[in-house]
Amino acid sequence: MNQGKQANFTGRMLENQIISRIKESGYTEVKSDKSFININFFEDNIVTRHCYIGKSVYETNLFTDILLFNKEKFPNKLAIEIKWQQISGSVDEKYPYLVLNIKEKFPCPAIIILDGGGYKKGSKDWVKKQVDNKLIGVFSISEFLIWVNKNNI
Repeated sequence: MNQGKQANFTGRMLENQIISRIKESGYTEVKSDKSFININFFEDNIVTRHCYIGKSVYETNLFTDILLFNKEKFPNKLAIEIKWQQISGSVDEKYPYLVLNIKEKFPCPAIIILDGGGYKKGSKDWVKKQVDNKLIGVFSISEFLIWVNKNNI
């Protein structure tokens, strides 16, 4: 398996783990119709994947990895972005673009899950320093699971 296919495979595995844990917290997974707006029609706690949320800073279509809707905790939704980098590569060079989109273009708050250990030294710390009212958290997978276990979603 080449490096790109391996990265996609490990990224999907991590996404599946995250979705599984979210569903264990009482969310129902619905197939995304690629529409951010239509999620509001549901009464239950909803999780969906690869949902269209608007235009990026480059004016291209912008999708989030995972989107949560919870009337009580996330009435405006919560986007979850997942970045797995197991070996050195270019994923961490995309962090500033991701953060800029979250802060300027995401229509809802977001968290980022960064893991794998292959990112450049200092890149995860830089992303963690960007946390504010729009980017509300940056977690490793274990930190995310602890956050979920504390009934944050």
